[in-house]
Amino acid sequence: MSFAKSISFDTARRLAQEQAKSLLSNYIEEGEEFIDILEERFVENEECWMFFRNKNLKFPLDATLPASAAYVVSKEGELRTTADFSDDPTEMKKLLDLLAEYFRAKKKESQ
Repeated sequence: MSFAKSISFDTARRLAQEQAKSLLSNYIEEGEEFIDILEERFVENEECWMFFRNKNLKFPLDATLPASAAYVVSKEGELRTTADFSDDPTEMKKLLDLLAEYFRAKKKESQ
């Protein structure tokens, strides 16, 4: 498996937006379709970025699982959907560190 050398922040954000839209577009209410699906806020470490759903968008109960996702994009462009711990900084950091280790291992594997 080979990865791109590195992607830009803008590319990573676009990948996360596309994933969020594919999971949530059926649940977005009329009038909300022009609201950015992701928050401006994100977190980053040496291996990846984590993006969060815009909390101003409201979703029905049957969309609880997809609406509770965060989107992680590696610096090489691999996308993962994961739990959103944005309200718990300790758990969010643990998850981001775990995903960084995963991406490091995959990168090492592909060399």
